[in-house]
Amino acid sequence: MKRPALAILLLITASTLRAQEVATLELPDSAEALSAVCHEGVVSIVYAREGRVYYCSKAADADFSAPQPVLPDGPEPTIAGRERRPQIAVDNQGRLFVAWQSRDQLVVARSEDGGGSWQAIGARDRGAEGGIDMPALACGPDGTVALAWVDSRSEGRSDDPLAQDIFIAITDKKGRFGKNRVATTGMPGVCPCCMPGLAIDGDGVLWMAYRSTVAGLKETQLVRSKDGKRFKNVQVSRDAWAFQGCPMSGPAIAVSDGGQRLLVAWTKDEDIYLATTTDGGKEFSEPEQLGRGWFRAAAPAVVDTLLLLWDEGQRTRFRRIGAEDNQGVLESRPEGCLVRCGERWYLIQSR
Repeated sequence: MKRPALAILLLITASTLRAQEVATLELPDSAEALSAVCHEGVVSIVYAREGRVYYCSKAADADFSAPQPVLPDGPEPTIAGRERRPQIAVDNQGRLFVAWQSRDQLVVARSEDGGGSWQAIGARDRGAEGGIDMPALACGPDGTVALAWVDSRSEGRSDDPLAQDIFIAITDKKGRFGKNRVATTGMPGVCPCCMPGLAIDGDGVLWMAYRSTVAGLKETQLVRSKDGKRFKNVQVSRDAWAFQGCPMSGPAIAVSDGGQRLLVAWTKDEDIYLATTTDGGKEFSEPEQLGRGWFRAAAPAVVDTLLLLWDEGQRTRFRRIGAEDNQGVLESRPEGCLVRCGERWYLIQSR
C-alpha cells in the first residue's frame, strides 16, 4: 500500500497571490502534523509520524533529503488536533531547534550540522513540576530563539479552574535556553490547550497572542516584550465567549517585515476573526469576521504586507493585508503549514 505523500506548493508572492502558479513536490512519507522554516534558501521540515518526529529538507535545485528521526530514542510526541505539533526554528548561525510535547514533558533538540545529527537540550527549569502543553517557537533578527509553552506550575493563581500560565525561555549566543520567565504574570489566566501565537519583529520585540480564560469566558490577548523579561498585554477581542472547556484553537499572529503592521486572528466557535494594528498594539481595527473554519497560518509577506490562510470546508482561503489587499482560494488539504523563503511561499501539506 502506497503511503500518503507530502506536497510542497510554491506560491509566487506578486501583487496578487495566484493559486495557478504552483509546483508540486512529493515525499514518500506521511505526516500527522508538520512545521517548516527557511534559512539561506533551504526549507527545513519537521513532522510527526507513528510516534516519532522526523526531519527533512529541500533546497531549490536539489532533491529532498532522506527523512531522519529527531532523537530516535526520545519521547513520543503528543499529537491531537492541529494544535499539538512539532515546532522548528533556525537561528542566524544555522542551528536548528525542534520542540514538541510528550505527555507532560517539553522535549527540545538542537542540530548544529543542518539536521545531520541532533542532541537533546534543556529548556524547562530543572526541578520544575507539573504539566506542559502547546510549545511555540520564534526566531528574531539577531538569531535569538524564543520558546513559549503553557505550563501548570502556577496553577491555582486564578479563580478559573482551567487557567494556567505561559512560560518563555530564550537562547543565548551558544544556543542554550536560559531561565524560564512567566510571560503572563498579572494577566488573565491562559486556556491550557490553545497554542500561543509567537513572533519577533525586526527590532527584536517579542509578540505573543494567547487565548485567556476567566470564569469560563474566552478572550484573545496580545503580549509585548522588548527584553524577554518584562511583559505587557492588551485585550484584542471582546467576545465574552462562554465555553467551559478547551477549544484547541489558539490565535495566530504575524508582524510585517517593517514592523508597521501586526495581525491577530482567532476563532470563536467556528467563526474566524481578524484584527490588525499599525501602532504597536495600542489600537486595533474592529474585528472582521472572515468566515467559518480554521486558520492554518499567518506570516509576513513583502515589506509591511501580511498573509493569512484559513481552511473553510474543503478549501483554503487566503487574505493579503497591506498596500494591495487581495484574497482568494487555494486548492489544498487540511493538514499543512506555510513558510516564506525569500520572496516566495511554500505551502507544505500532507496528501
